[in-house]
Amino acid sequence: MGLTVLILGWWLVNKLCKAMVIILRKSVSDESAISFLNSAAKFSARTILILLFISIGLNFKNETLMSIFTAIGASVVAIGVLFKESISNMTSGLVLIFTKPIHIGDYVEVDGLSGTVVKIEMLFTTLQTKETHKTVVIPNSKLICNNVTIESGYNSECKEFTFESKKFSDKYSEFRKFLEKEIILNDKILQIPAPTIEIIPQKDVSVRIHIKVWAQNQYIKELDSKLIKIIEKLSKKYGVVFEKLK
Repeated sequence: MGLTVLILGWWLVNKLCKAMVIILRKSVSDESAISFLNSAAKFSARTILILLFISIGLNFKNETLMSIFTAIGASVVAIGVLFKESISNMTSGLVLIFTKPIHIGDYVEVDGLSGTVVKIEMLFTTLQTKETHKTVVIPNSKLICNNVTIESGYNSECKEFTFESKKFSDKYSEFRKFLEKEIILNDKILQIPAPTIEIIPQKDVSVRIHIKVWAQNQYIKELDSKLIKIIEKLSKKYGVVFEKLK
């Protein structure tokens, strides 16, 4: 009976974890978090399954079972000392997931090792090296306790744009509010550091708009088209024509 529960339970845990990953990918874009949650869910479910197998397989009475779990609880401190490295790695894994200094797809160099991050799990992070068919498994604590060099599409970069209109109304404050709203609503533009907008009247009738925005490296090439679309939308609203200055 106990063995049957273990086998079926193990199979069910794998299926449920696969289903969980599919569901998470529809709502969570961070592959690092999905990888970690999958690892944590498997570990927790399998631990419960093994304890259930022990209790069913040995067919203990409630009193005896309670004594066993009390003994297990008393031994947690001793286990913590024996497995302090694993606990350190698990804690570091949680730090990596919640602070997000490293993401799946980043290229990292740490302690003489380097590669592209392909998995972040409870205890270890896996790197794909430049050499074909070779991976490096690094304890998570190394990524927290050592200096790490990261090449990432999640690093941010500043970009500046200047547009000019030969004819423009004097509704500067209204125009600025419209621009700010469009920039805030754009999911590719970071709000920290905050974008800046300057509307600068020239000596003639022209007006220049200077915009400074931040975006993650992976989106920086898209900013030209994004800002041009915002300016075009704005031009239609106010009936003016803007040119992008180099």
